[in-house]
Amino acid sequence: MDSMDVLESEASTNWSIEQEHSCYIVTRKLMSSTACIFFVENEQDSSSYCVIKILLDYEDTRYHQKYLSGRCAAQLEALHWNPKFTSNVYLGLAPILAPDLETLKRLKVDMPRDQRKISIGKLSTDPYELEQTSDPKSEYALVMKSLPDKYRLDHLLLQYPNEGNPTIQHLLAGLLERIIEIQKTQPSVHDQCDKDGLQWGSYQQLIKKLDHNFGLFKRIANKDARLHQQYAFLTKRLRKIVRCASLQYYFQLRVSQGYIKRCHGDLKADNIWLEENEHRIHILDAIDFNPSYCHIDTLSDIAMLVIDVQAYTQTPAIANYLISSYLQQTGLQNDMAAQTVLRYYLVEKAIVRAAVNIAFDQEYNPLAHALGKQFLKIAEQRMRELEKNVCILSGSSSHISKSNIYKNKLTKLALVLNS
Repeated sequence: MDSMDVLESEASTNWSIEQEHSCYIVTRKLMSSTACIFFVENEQDSSSYCVIKILLDYEDTRYHQKYLSGRCAAQLEALHWNPKFTSNVYLGLAPILAPDLETLKRLKVDMPRDQRKISIGKLSTDPYELEQTSDPKSEYALVMKSLPDKYRLDHLLLQYPNEGNPTIQHLLAGLLERIIEIQKTQPSVHDQCDKDGLQWGSYQQLIKKLDHNFGLFKRIANKDARLHQQYAFLTKRLRKIVRCASLQYYFQLRVSQGYIKRCHGDLKADNIWLEENEHRIHILDAIDFNPSYCHIDTLSDIAMLVIDVQAYTQTPAIANYLISSYLQQTGLQNDMAAQTVLRYYLVEKAIVRAAVNIAFDQEYNPLAHALGKQFLKIAEQRMRELEKNVCILSGSSSHISKSNIYKNKLTKLALVLNS
């Protein structure tokens, strides 16, 4: 049985959370550098199936999973936040009783059945309780329901790529409503700071994050020198634009207006399921490993979705529909600050998505290189729009005077925020 071809149902959850021990057989495995996803069925009842996610001992400047404590902390964060974005999918955390992490890495679905077993302990749905009671020597698995591939947004976009198709417009309209609803209820973090004391969403914090991301992705040069040249040219242009005084002012204005929140942080098409007939929207896999990727402007969150939609449809039409609908529904359609900041984030997200696909994901995803090239193409298109926007803001004849006005406004706003 392929669990991804079976609709979510009560049959997938007919085990007891109170059960002290459960054994599952792996039927499918997905792996990246940071995690393993196992699609499993109950050893005693093949109609009982679920998904088990474990984190791998991976470390770079984004992820801190080398040690068991870091992996456990990320899983606790996942259990705390993911149910806030989607209900009735995440079932809890459970200690992995067997096998060990290295064996799980090597596990293959063509192995004999008795070598594809995963045993887990009692499920817990309370992250606060787990913080006090978790075994410091145990790996923990995040257990969730299995959802069908055919309802995943990347599959739907490939199925309905035409912007005039009523099905995809209806589905995306429902998704936008859900995202806006979530964003309204999420707590603002504009008065909080990162580990270096920089205010979340501030210009200084965004520059630090930009430097961090661009430095991390220098490894693109080892993968594809031509694409790295294109990538480097884009990053150079973005660094120049981000110094624009009007853009700096708009960033700080967004902070003062309370738009920096604890967001999902990873609104990619392959993290979203839309079931039209059941009116279900599932948004999975919120950022749990690094607060700098989720303590962000709500516009940054929606920008990820927009450029992903454009990449899969290979046209800006549906992406532009999302932009206009989002701005209208949030009352920002005439807000120059919101429109300019969103254009910035569209470029930033497209560059970052290109870099991740080219530099990191090719080993695990055969489509990653092609997607990376598509994201670079999108970054170029959106960069031209941003450059035009900033040029209009600055004005060809009054650039210096307008820049000084924005700098004065920025200074005054910073004084108010820091008082």
